[in-house]
Order: sequence, then structure tokens, then C-alpha cells
Amino acid sequence: MIHPPKYTEHGNLVVENVWHALCNTREEAVEMIIRSKLLMSVKDEIKSRKLSTRQVCKVLGIEPEQAKLIKGGGISAFSMLDLLTFCVRLGFDVSVNVTKPE
Repeated sequence: MIHPPKYTEHGNLVVENVWHALCNTREEAVEMIIRSKLLMSVKDEIKSRKLSTRQVCKVLGIEPEQAKLIKGGGISAFSMLDLLTFCVRLGFDVSVNVTKPE
């Protein structure tokens, strides 16, 4: 869940996630949080299956250079749609949960 920014009594920004500190807008931070979670799921599944680069390419339908970027955590190389597609190709059920802040 993404919350509005909070500040300490001294006026320092308290961030719940590093993306809030690195991104210019809340929307960018939310996108990067989602993309990073998707990428971590893809990387963890590749690791748990012990897939070679060649196998990753076959399963995900990508080129070897892209497979290396996934293994290296190259989040900027992939769109949210790319990462969702990889999750589906790895057999994940993907769901979205949208809530209003309290």
C-alpha cells in the first residue's frame, strides 16, 4: 500500500520505500515499486528453477541480452507490461489490489 508522505517533527521526510526518495512524483514511485516487485518475482523464479540463460530466453521469449539484464536486476530495461508478461509466462497468477487511503 502506498501512503502520502510523512514528516518527522523536525521536518525531515520519512519514506516508506526507497523509490519515494528516488522518484520525482508519487506516481513514478508507485510504478517503480510495482516494477521492482514484478522483477524480483521473475528473478526468484528463474533462480528457484535453476534456469540457464538459454532456458530463460525460451520460456520468456526474449534475447540473451535481455535475460542477462533480468538476472542482473536491470529494472529500467523492462516496462511494467514486459514484467507482467514474464510473470504470466512463468506460470504466475497476477492480481491487482487497489485501495483508498484511510
